[in-house]
Amino acid sequence: MHEDLLPLIQELERAVELRDARAATATLRRLNDETIYSGNEVYDRLHAVEGKLGVVLFEGLESAEFGQLVSDDKHLYTFRVWEALEEVAERVSVGALWEIKDYLGLPCPNSCPKLHATLATADDETISKQLIETIDRLAGTEAREGSSLSVHDRTMSAFRFVRWTPDDRGLGACVRLLAARSDSSAQVACRRYLIDLPWGAD
Repeated sequence: MHEDLLPLIQELERAVELRDARAATATLRRLNDETIYSGNEVYDRLHAVEGKLGVVLFEGLESAEFGQLVSDDKHLYTFRVWEALEEVAERVSVGALWEIKDYLGLPCPNSCPKLHATLATADDETISKQLIETIDRLAGTEAREGSSLSVHDRTMSAFRFVRWTPDDRGLGACVRLLAARSDSSAQVACRRYLIDLPWGAD
């Protein structure tokens, strides 16, 4: 069965070599309908080209289309795509990162320090304001059930209930990025979060 997919893998490799994002996209979508198990030539060749493929797609597609494609693909590893973008961080703009975050999340400061720094040092204060809105929304959702607190207090106290794990829906990444930013909106918000946390509460 996997031998039947080798022509598609060859098409994908050729599209990457030619830096043809549209051809690569079409082939990826066809592969996405297939089941590919590890431990065979198709799997190995797909992931061998994964990094270069990520860069070709990023540079050849609109940011939102790229994010949607990678997010929907069941074979690509998102962390490897991020690693590939980190290697070409100087070619990745603030605007592009902000668009693809809705699909792939925010770059990790540990594995993608250059990309994270691009957002952390961006002059646009709108980034901080949107991060604050996202944090308030996500944190508030965590403590909504059974809470009799005001909206503001519920948002602040919610930090006790947040699951600081990969399934926190990006809350942790938003907090880390906001804390790394130096504009006044970010600084005021971080101070507010710290002061309003229920220190000592059960």
